[in-house]
Amino acid sequence: MDNTVTKIILGLSKREKEFFSEFSNLDKNKSRSNYLSIYNHILCSGNFNISELKKSYNDDNFLKYSSMEKEKLLEKLLVSSLNFSLDKNFIWKLIKE
Repeated sequence: MDNTVTKIILGLSKREKEFFSEFSNLDKNKSRSNYLSIYNHILCSGNFNISELKKSYNDDNFLKYSSMEKEKLLEKLLVSSLNFSLDKNFIWKLIKE
C-alpha cells in the first residue's frame, strides 16, 4: 500500500502540524471529518493500519470509503503545506493585503 500520506504526516514540523489543525478547522462542514480521524490515527500510531481502524470504528461506511478519505487527507495536507509556505513568504503577505 502507498504510504505517501504517512510519510508526509510524520515529516511535518510541530508548526506545520499546528497550521494543518488550524487549516482543517476552516472547513465549512464543522462535523468531525473522517480524514481528520485518519490523520489523528497516523499521528498516534505512526502508520496507516486498516485493521486498527476497524477496531476503533465500527462504521462500515468509514471503512468502505477509507481510501477516498485518505486521498482527501493527502489533498488537504498538500494545500495546507502550500499555504504554510506562502504564509512565510513576504511578497505573498503584501499581495494578500
